[in-house]
Amino acid sequence: MSNVELEIAQTIKDQLGGRIFSVMTGAKNFVALNGGGLSFKVGRNCKGVNRVSVLYDTASDLYGVEFGRLRGSQYKVLTKIDGVYCDQLQSVFTTHTGLETRI
Repeated sequence: MSNVELEIAQTIKDQLGGRIFSVMTGAKNFVALNGGGLSFKVGRNCKGVNRVSVLYDTASDLYGVEFGRLRGSQYKVLTKIDGVYCDQLQSVFTTHTGLETRI
């Protein structure tokens, strides 16, 4: 994993709200993704989402967000959204999980 990929993952976490985001949503097990992105587990919510992946597209400077559910060894993508601006990450997350990202 390169330093650039780790920096992208940290930037995504900061844009989501950093430590307050983790506390408010129960997010944990953050993993930097190859190619630039961040994947993590979230707490219980009304939409049934327990995994979120945010991928950064360097060409367009936009994000793709995937909301999914992992049960046992089966993973199901519930929603996938492309073309998300950095200032929309928190609202997209709240819309698709029902979890607030800040107080």
